Formats: sequence, structure tokens, C-alpha cells
Amino acid sequence: MRPESDLRTTSWGPKVRVALTSDAHGNLPALVAVLASIERYGAELVLFAGDFVGYYYDGAEVVRALRSIDALCVRGNHDDMIASCESGEQSLSGITEKYGHGLELAIKQLNGEEKEWLAHLPIARRVTVGGREILLAHGSVRNNLEYIYPDTDQPLEQIGDSDFDIAVLGHTHYRMRREVQNCVIINPGSLGQPRDRLRGACWSLLDTETLQSEFHVEPYDHNMVADQARALDPERPYLWQVLDRA
Repeated sequence: MRPESDLRTTSWGPKVRVALTSDAHGNLPALVAVLASIERYGAELVLFAGDFVGYYYDGAEVVRALRSIDALCVRGNHDDMIASCESGEQSLSGITEKYGHGLELAIKQLNGEEKEWLAHLPIARRVTVGGREILLAHGSVRNNLEYIYPDTDQPLEQIGDSDFDIAVLGHTHYRMRREVQNCVIINPGSLGQPRDRLRGACWSLLDTETLQSEFHVEPYDHNMVADQARALDPERPYLWQVLDRA
């Protein structure tokens, strides 16, 4: 069985600068720009809140890049589609019709071991960094399809009532920082496909000692990715239009 939530503690020592990332969606040029910036800022650890694949066309390379730097990751809902399509639970043609050819290409490009690694990531995990307890999840601790937007209250209150100091979430493609009870809740926004009218690749830098965080948006050649979308998915203009919104 695939792990749904793994709240066993993954402990890291007195590291205080953590890069928060999410929702790469096969956009390798965006990830490369973010990883270069993360290195410049000297973050000691990268957390990734899921959705390596889907929409765009370099999902396998995104998986390999994040694994190569030992990022701590969880599984997103688009990542789940790989196993569900290969098992026949979902229709690959239906997903392609809705989201474009990104998932289809990822399935072809990923090898068996990489697919197994993705399938066995949890949807939520506990990470201890610098004495701080961090929840890392794609949607929520219960469900990687649950959207927790900046104006969503009840799920935020549930997280705030927990024993986490920090919750790092993805899935919505909207940046968020909220303080609820004793918990700082951060969505770094989407690295590969921001939906809050930001032209670039979004991530956040967290200081676990002070709990201060900074949002960053990295420029990259989004026109190259947009041109790929026009060529491979000409009937899905959203795929390139969303990259150019500002």
C-alpha cells in the first residue's frame, strides 16, 4: 500500500534556512532558476510539497533534479495519476484531454524505479528542523486533493490546533502566509505554474529560528515553455496563457 500520511519524524540538526517549493508540474526551466536562487541564498534544506509532473513536459527531469539534491518531498495529486493511469483506474486519454500531454510524457520518460519512488512518497510528513516541527503536505494532512486557499478558515484552524510550529502546503498555486494559533502556515506558491498573476517561478525561504519567511519569484524563459505548450497542446491555450499573466 502507498503511504498516505507519514507523521514519523524526519529530523535535521540545527539548520535554520529552509527553501519551500511546490507544484513544479514538469516545468524544468522554472525549477532550474529556483534551485540556482536557493543555492545563492544558502538554504541548507529543500522541502517540496508535491506535483512533480502534469501540465508541462519535463516531469521526469524534475523528479531527477529534486532527488539529486535530497529534497524532502511529498506526493501530489498529479503524481498519483501516474500509478492510477498505469493500473487502469484512470484514463490517460481523459487526463491528456483535460491537462495536456505533460503526464503522458512523464509516464514514458520515468523508469520503473522512479515511478515506484513517486508512488511510495507520503501525502504528508513531519519534519523536525532546528527544533521546529514542520508539517509538509500537498493539499492537507488527510487528502492531497483538498484545496486550502488563503481565505479558507476551517482547515487552517485544524492545523493551527495541532502541535506543528510550521505547516508547508501546496496544491492551490497561490502564495499564502497565515498565522493560526501557534502555527505559521505557508504556501510558497507554484514553482511551475503560478495562478496569482506572477510571471516567474515562485518559492519561499524560511528561517526556522525566527519563523520569518520571504517569498521569491525567479525570472526564467517562460516563453520557451509556452512555445512547447503551443506546439504540443495547441487546443489548450490556458497552458501558455497562465505563464504570461501578470
